[in-house]
Amino acid sequence: MQIVGRAKGLALVGLFTIVFLSASWTLSAALVDGIEGSATRLALASGEPPAPNTTPEVSAEAEASMPNGSPVPTSVYQPPASNSYPVSDPSPPPPAPPDVPLLPQEASIQDALRAAAFPRQPLSNERLVGNPNAGRRVALTFDDGPVPGWTEKYLAVLREKGVLATFFFVGRSAAKEGQLVKEVASAGHEIGAHSYSHRRLTLLTKPLLEKEFWAAGTALYELTQRPITYFRPPYGATNAAVLKTAQEMGQTVVLWNVDPRDWEAPNARAIVDHVLKHVRPGAIILLHEGKPATYEALPYLIDKLQAKGYEFVTISQLFGFGMPDAEESAVTQEEEPARYSRKGR
Repeated sequence: MQIVGRAKGLALVGLFTIVFLSASWTLSAALVDGIEGSATRLALASGEPPAPNTTPEVSAEAEASMPNGSPVPTSVYQPPASNSYPVSDPSPPPPAPPDVPLLPQEASIQDALRAAAFPRQPLSNERLVGNPNAGRRVALTFDDGPVPGWTEKYLAVLREKGVLATFFFVGRSAAKEGQLVKEVASAGHEIGAHSYSHRRLTLLTKPLLEKEFWAAGTALYELTQRPITYFRPPYGATNAAVLKTAQEMGQTVVLWNVDPRDWEAPNARAIVDHVLKHVRPGAIILLHEGKPATYEALPYLIDKLQAKGYEFVTISQLFGFGMPDAEESAVTQEEEPARYSRKGR
């Protein structure tokens, strides 16, 4: 009897549990539905649209197009349109039509500048020291300019005397004093390059040598709009590499055969006396800008040489380069001039 009683008790407990759980589920569903209905009614009463259902319905057409037939909400997967690209398309967009002309490549720019600023080949592969076949003509040459406050004074003397000369400008100085370079060119004087930085070129590597020639020549060309034909190395220092680079750049190397060392001369008289003692037909006389003694000596030097029957000409005139009625040029084989020390100019 006790066993039967216990079994009935357990059955009643199980039945009660089932009834309780069923009632709890029904009550929970009613509460949720009541809350959602209240929210919807509240939204409609306030004029706002009800919140969308976050669980989208999947149509049979969409479900059939899903990968592997697995149902995925349409908010996550959308079949791609046949005429559209994926978002991750790596192909570049078509180029836009150009609205400005394209700039030439750097190499083309350099080639054009090279052709304009430098001759194709040197006028002479020899170092020009002097021309004994030039008769009683000599060339005054000035190094190391332009020098503000002094170049103007030299120009005034040359203009007063009616004399043309050849100026070998340092590229770096020319770039800073462009107006002086233009004044020299407009006065009819000849302009050559004296390197860009006035370094001793024989100590430089080939790339640095080329940069010195290039920078000096292009800086002067941009100011004068004339090809730069002549080159004078600082200190007169040359070697095989310097001469080869000059030839490659179409530069004619110009030295001298009369050097009064005016950069260290004690006075103007010493300069004049040295030139008068060593001058010869076809001589190239070396002088420097920015030297008070040179400026003081210049008018006397011109007067003295003209009194001896000498005519002052440019380097081109001295050698007959570019002159249709000039005699055949000749390059001397004289002993080359003494080189400057590092203290010299």
